[in-house]
Amino acid sequence: QLREVAALDARIAALERQLTPFVVDPATLRPPVDFARNEERFAPVAARFVRFTVLATTGAEPCLDELEVWAGDRNVALAGNGTRASASGTLPGYAIHQLAHVHDGHVGNEHSWIADEAVGGWVQLEFATAERIDRIVWGRDRLGRFHDRLPTSYRIEAAVTEGAWQRLASSDDRQPLRGANQPP
Repeated sequence: QLREVAALDARIAALERQLTPFVVDPATLRPPVDFARNEERFAPVAARFVRFTVLATTGAEPCLDELEVWAGDRNVALAGNGTRASASGTLPGYAIHQLAHVHDGHVGNEHSWIADEAVGGWVQLEFATAERIDRIVWGRDRLGRFHDRLPTSYRIEAAVTEGAWQRLASSDDRQPLRGANQPP
C-alpha cells in the first residue's frame, strides 16, 4: 500500500507541474474593465478579421463606442481604411447606436453600437487586407458619461480566414469589476 501511495503521490506531483501554466494567480491579474478605455496587448499576429464577443455586461445589451485595432501606429479598424463591420445584431430604434459607429473614429455614447442581445452578442471587423496587429483598444463611453452596458466578460479573436479564430485577449485575466469602477 505504501508503494501504491508513493506512486499516486508522484503522479499527482507530475500532474500539478503540468497544470501550473494554467493556474491564475490573483496577484497577477490585470485591472478590471473600465468604462472609458481598455487596452488589449498581445504578440503581433496576422489578421484579416477581428471579432469581439460579449459574454456578460453590467446590465442590458452591450455597448461599444469604438473598437480600435492597431498595427503599429495605424488604427486599421477605421471604416476610412476600407474596414467593414458586421454584428450578431444591432438594437433597433436608436440612430445614435448603429453598427457603423463602432469603427467611425468617433467616441462617446452618441457614436456607439449596441447589440440586440444581452449575452453572446458580437461585432466583427473585416480589414481590406490582412494586417499584422498587436493591440486593440475599446470602451463603453470614452467621454465618461454613461456607465451601463459595459462588457465585463468577453473574448477577442482574430483570423486570417473567417472561422479559423485564434484568441487574442479576454476578460479571463482581469480582476472582477467592483468599487469605484462600478456604475453609479
